[in-house]
Amino acid sequence: MPENSVEFIVEAAMALFAERGADDVSLSEIARSANVSQGLIIYHFKSKSNLLFIVTRTVYSKFLRESMMAMSLANNPLTAIHAFIDTFFKLANNNRNWPKFLARCDPFLRLDLTKCPNFDLIFLRNYINHLLSY
Repeated sequence: MPENSVEFIVEAAMALFAERGADDVSLSEIARSANVSQGLIIYHFKSKSNLLFIVTRTVYSKFLRESMMAMSLANNPLTAIHAFIDTFFKLANNNRNWPKFLARCDPFLRLDLTKCPNFDLIFLRNYINHLLSY
């Protein structure tokens, strides 16, 4: 649960961005959802694009932190890959907005969710392919 107004804003923004995509969400909608003023959002984030950046960074930071910790406990590469995938599904299960946010807002993973009945599997495949491209 968010501890302060900035966390409420980030959580509200992620939920709205996950549902409709960043382009179709206004700062006033985020403010209403977070139960804060639009001025407070502008004070902390300056713009919707900066807020989108912070939400994206927050999502990836949590995933990288947890997956790196899980993979560090692995004793071989196959176990590390399993730990990586398990972390993805654990985070996706704990917050259904997380994979939808990435699918809608990450330019490398962008999916039309209305055409994806097997969203989780398609997203995971695209996500792993994206990571392996480095």
